[in-house]
Amino acid sequence: MASGTFKYTRVDTGQPDSLTDPSGTCINIPGEARSVDNFTDQPATLYAAIPCDDTHELTVVDANGGHWTWDESATLAAIRLTIA
Repeated sequence: MASGTFKYTRVDTGQPDSLTDPSGTCINIPGEARSVDNFTDQPATLYAAIPCDDTHELTVVDANGGHWTWDESATLAAIRLTIA
């Protein structure tokens, strides 16, 4: 489990949303995301689709304020919070 907040901008509404103290090995992001800010204490591995595996991995966002923005045509479907 990560402590903190994982903030993101939803693709479906364009509105900000967040996950507080997210836990799980592969977390579905409601509304999918087009940008994220990781204010948890764990790095977040981002995936374009579920399952969270190497074929869908996009990048890793640093803990404690890491940021990621994708281009307008792509979305983020899931995250995996990993212990570095």
